[in-house]
Amino acid sequence: MAARAPEQSYPTYPNCPHTGGMSDTDAFTIARIIAPQVEQAEASSPATHRARLSRLLDGALGFLDVNLIPNAPETYHQPWTTLYAIHARRLRAQIRRIEHGLRCFILFLATELLKSGAFRAQASSQPTPATRALPERRPYDPLVLTEADKPAARSSFTPLPVPSGPARGRSASRHAWQPLDWAEIDAGTLIKRLQALPGAFARAEAHAERLAQRLYRSEFCLSSDEAEGPLIRCLDGPFAAHQARRPFPPFFMKLENWYPPPDLLDNIPDEDRIALTELHLAGCWALSGCAEF
Repeated sequence: MAARAPEQSYPTYPNCPHTGGMSDTDAFTIARIIAPQVEQAEASSPATHRARLSRLLDGALGFLDVNLIPNAPETYHQPWTTLYAIHARRLRAQIRRIEHGLRCFILFLATELLKSGAFRAQASSQPTPATRALPERRPYDPLVLTEADKPAARSSFTPLPVPSGPARGRSASRHAWQPLDWAEIDAGTLIKRLQALPGAFARAEAHAERLAQRLYRSEFCLSSDEAEGPLIRCLDGPFAAHQARRPFPPFFMKLENWYPPPDLLDNIPDEDRIALTELHLAGCWALSGCAEF
């Protein structure tokens, strides 16, 4: 009968805070489970989200500097606001991504403030601002029927030209292709919208503090189910006054889905896609954690 091979003993690490004197195999298993949690904590830090948002902002500012059409020599003293239509559409998409990421970042900072006991004590000591009841229309108002029959008001805003590609099929001979993508347009309003973002980014902490105070006072609905639910009115007691329904910001509705809106991810570089997705996830976690406070 062959001799039984001695069992192999694994080294132990009595000084390791995670293993506690366990074998090498057990320590490796536990370390493999703990490692993603540490990486997730580092990826969700305010400094990391700030760097991601700064990347999106620097990319949009650089895109504007490269594609801005200069003025004529006699009008150099005037601001340069001319862009090609295709570049204006891409710049608008970049601005919408930055605005979405900035809102997620501010919500993330607000929830970080709510975790602090000192901030909650300070917010509870401040007086609650008086809320004004929303105006209600009288029942069976004849103006309701009149306004329903009115035609929809047309906007005076002229949209950007829609890109048109070469037509196919039977209508190819009737619709000629027009290069509307390279039409020079005035994007002054769009440029001002972009130029206001660095200042809002610099004041993110102040915006987050005001938002945290409003979240602590439960001024918003945190889910669409809560916003669409029935409104309970008190007939007696200290809450007998008219109770207006709390608003549900449209931005919160975008955070109910763990994936960013598809229109924000259209024609986006991989690095910007990762940055925007991480900021969106931070906003989703922040919104889901607001119910605990």
